[in-house]
Amino acid sequence: TSLGVGTGLILIWITGWRILDPIIAIMVALIILRESYRLLKKAFSPLLDSSLSEDELNTIKTSLEEMGISFHSLRTRKSGPFRFVDMHIEMPGILSLDQVHEKCNKIESKLEKRIPNLDVNIHAEPQK
Repeated sequence: TSLGVGTGLILIWITGWRILDPIIAIMVALIILRESYRLLKKAFSPLLDSSLSEDELNTIKTSLEEMGISFHSLRTRKSGPFRFVDMHIEMPGILSLDQVHEKCNKIESKLEKRIPNLDVNIHAEPQK
């Protein structure tokens, strides 16, 4: 901004065109507004919920595929340092509730080891 103001003063002095003063002032103001927006976005983005990164999504999908889990309705979000995953998995209808629960615990454990601060919510449903 100082360089812009200095350049504007020199151009006005050389050319004598006083109209350059408000034009350069508007350009400097736009630069300040743009930088203010960038700083605010950088400061507030960790505070707002957003989806997990592509790397984290790929880690989740790869982990589920390695375990042979059929899933859908995968939803993710992060808020500050915390990550949240919500998904539906399909299990054979012949499994007992204890078996399904144990399988869900294994899935949660594996994902939580691979992604720090992860909270997993699983909805199990019978295979179609």
